[in-house]
Amino acid sequence: MIVVVTSIQLKSPLSLFKHYQFAIGSINQLKSNQACIDFKVGGFYPKQFTMTLWNNTEEMKKYARTGTHLKAMQNAKSVATEVQTISFEATELPNWKVAKEKLLAGKKITY
Repeated sequence: MIVVVTSIQLKSPLSLFKHYQFAIGSINQLKSNQACIDFKVGGFYPKQFTMTLWNNTEEMKKYARTGTHLKAMQNAKSVATEVQTISFEATELPNWKVAKEKLLAGKKITY
């Protein structure tokens, strides 16, 4: 199985509202997606985190490239100064401490 951990560094308190619009839609998309085994969201302003567990990379990529999540990725530059992500194999979601440590080695996009 594949775990994906993502963080987004928001630009300003006002960007939090726009981010939440996409986040709520993406969470609803996750809840209706049977390919997503489990997920967690967390964080405080200005940094938000998500963690998802998938059977395989193909299912994860299909989710990422459709619906509200795709719109969120396309609009990330308007709300964020940085997005960081990492994926790795695991049988369950790790705790947040482990996830954030792994995220340090992830791919970082700076706007």
